[in-house]
Amino acid sequence: MHLADGLNIPSLVLFVHSEQDLANWHSVHPLSVNLMAEPGVPTDVNRLDWERVEEGVERFSRAVAMPRCEV
Repeated sequence: MHLADGLNIPSLVLFVHSEQDLANWHSVHPLSVNLMAEPGVPTDVNRLDWERVEEGVERFSRAVAMPRCEV
């Protein structure tokens, strides 16, 4: 994430449930979406709230969409 942020590139970032990982590695780009999985054993990114993921993907897609070029 730090490389993408340094290049001013927004990111869609998925984390396992770890407040520390999220704090250390989240994207700070204003158009980025950072999502963390629900707690559980084992710690697994597949424990994401998939409804929130869909909403995040939609929000991210709208934020980074290129405007259509009318000819």
